[in-house]
Amino acid sequence: MRRGHRVSSVCLVFSLFSSTVMAGSDSGFYLGGSLGQASIEADGQTPSGDAFDFNEDDAGYKLFAGYNFGIIPLIDLAVEGSYVDFGNPNGTLSDGTRIESDLAGWDAFGLAALTFGLSLPIT
Repeated sequence: MRRGHRVSSVCLVFSLFSSTVMAGSDSGFYLGGSLGQASIEADGQTPSGDAFDFNEDDAGYKLFAGYNFGIIPLIDLAVEGSYVDFGNPNGTLSDGTRIESDLAGWDAFGLAALTFGLSLPIT
């Protein structure tokens, strides 16, 4: 059960760093991406009864695209979809058992943002 919580935590961290701020007051399409590091941690028991601890990491990335509608003053509404690849954290346990993982997923969001239209002159 801990493994599921840790993978969920990694997904949450990646989603918090998504560039949803990119949806500005202009309507239209936008594209973006991000790079990061994904970790997986698991502990349990092998079929032979030996305890194991698996902690590995790998590079991950996210590609996203969206459309900002920009139809209501002061409020931006957008939709966004993305593909997230958490890499392939692989390793070998102390008993020689090889563990391979391939973590990836698709997601979709509806976004709403307040825009105050403030601009500061540069002098």
